[in-house]
Amino acid sequence: MCEQQIEGGMGIGTILYEELRYKHGRLLNPDFKDYKIPTAAEIPSGKSIASFIVKCPHKERPYGAKGFAEVVLVPVALAIGNALYNAIGVRLYGMPLIPEKVFEAIFEEECQQRGIRLFVLPPRLPKLNGAVERAHRTHTEEFYEVTESSFGLSDLREELLEWERVYNTIRPHQALGYGAPLKFLRQRKEYSGKEVMCH
Repeated sequence: MCEQQIEGGMGIGTILYEELRYKHGRLLNPDFKDYKIPTAAEIPSGKSIASFIVKCPHKERPYGAKGFAEVVLVPVALAIGNALYNAIGVRLYGMPLIPEKVFEAIFEEECQQRGIRLFVLPPRLPKLNGAVERAHRTHTEEFYEVTESSFGLSDLREELLEWERVYNTIRPHQALGYGAPLKFLRQRKEYSGKEVMCH
């Protein structure tokens, strides 16, 4: 058990698997069914890595006891983090390096390179925040939850653009007097003489 923890259980678990997930103050993974840890199938085998335990008691600890697996936390985390950086070109600083965090880091880096500014809505703008949340809900309920998920990225983009075209130019909206947003914009006097576009 000592060797298994040194060879992968502690380091690999911390950097790639283990994370307490909360939502609204509630722990979502309180047991090993949902709290992921590496098993014998995920840690390196004895053929590719080997540990040697030096039997040297600690002089200042009770019974000469000393930690054995914690020493691998730093080097394993650095090794895997650097390998990921070499693979994707983006440095991640938080653990664990789960797919969601890797995607988020790549997305933020790509946005920065393209000059796209990402921002968090400040809490002092509840109306704006509500509008964004409503838009997210609309996209989720009317597109993602009713659309086949087998699309490739380009096909998904085309489907989403078509849905947005219908949503903005054809679908009636109760808040706009049962008219489409494009029709509503064209009827407003301040938009007269200007080209109106709905995205």
